Amino acid sequence: MTLLETPLGSINLQDGHITYAESAWKDLDDEGWRKEDLLQVEYQGGFILDVGWYGDEQFHIYIIRDADWSSPVFHQTVTNRTASLPLLDRAIVHLHQLSNSLTDRN
Repeated sequence: MTLLETPLGSINLQDGHITYAESAWKDLDDEGWRKEDLLQVEYQGGFILDVGWYGDEQFHIYIIRDADWSSPVFHQTVTNRTASLPLLDRAIVHLHQLSNSLTDRN
């Protein structure tokens, strides 16, 4: 189990491997959170969980499979970082459902 500690609470990344985590996750400075690259976590099955702040003034949470950034398997947005944590939890649950369905097929 991988935990990412934030001032807003812990995020259970389950069996993910953090490949990038901006220090803003530990910083309450609003400007520190306004970066395109905030968090990237790799999972088995070729999945990547990606979180960033983009020019449209929203946090974007993506699940990418097999490096196909043009067709994310999950994409949701929120406008504030407090709301990003529950959405991130939902994305991780969704990722595991996808991964399990692929495993069941094999």
